[in-house]
Amino acid sequence: MFQRIEKYNQQFNSIDLLKFIAVLFMIVDHVGVYFLDNNEFFRTFGRIAAPLFFFLVGYNLSSKSVHGLALSSLRNWLVPPLNLLLFGAILTGLYFLIQGKFLVDILVSIFLIRLYLLYFSPKNESVITILFFTALLIIANHFVRSWIEYGLIGLIYAMGGQLLYLGRRKLASFLFFVAIATQFSYYWPHKDHPAYLVFVGLLVWGMLTFFAFRELKVPARMKNILLVCARYSLEIYFIHLFLLRVYALWKI
Repeated sequence: MFQRIEKYNQQFNSIDLLKFIAVLFMIVDHVGVYFLDNNEFFRTFGRIAAPLFFFLVGYNLSSKSVHGLALSSLRNWLVPPLNLLLFGAILTGLYFLIQGKFLVDILVSIFLIRLYLLYFSPKNESVITILFFTALLIIANHFVRSWIEYGLIGLIYAMGGQLLYLGRRKLASFLFFVAIATQFSYYWPHKDHPAYLVFVGLLVWGMLTFFAFRELKVPARMKNILLVCARYSLEIYFIHLFLLRVYALWKI
């Protein structure tokens, strides 16, 4: 039934842990949106999820490419998985029906980021080139963030993920700091308790900057649950948010 657990290494690892944390706080965020009237505590800690997902796009893509696995499947690696685009389009449509506003879902952004990094990886670029491109993304983000979920900040996180995998940790850490500072600056004016936001920002920065791949030992009873949540994070994201948005549409 759960082929990804059987197909890939069945040992729980730090990538799986990061995905599980992202799924957990993603659900916290959406509970705050749909059931708790945008509760500040839930929404603030829900900010943990997206940076982790964006980071893993770059980190995973780089790890598979470097080891020569990316070219083993034309459909999976030279062309990003189309289910990202399909799921993202459905959720974007539902958001428009509920809010009357066009906002491109994060899954579409991940699709495009993955496609971009497959062909324009920063791994061989100079520090000056990467910083200049990052500055351009931050400027452009100001103009597009109202109709693209998380704007262009996701690409900065993903670039950092690639650079971290390739051993350029200091540069990656700086990109994470810039991405977090830019993303969280938009939330700051709307928070009654900004200290929570500072704590979450530092927590995310630490998780990304000091991330390293390793296998982890977890209790046998928890292992399969953790692996399912981590390796089916896309499906969990889509199904639960689809149901929540259908529910919200029904309430209108």
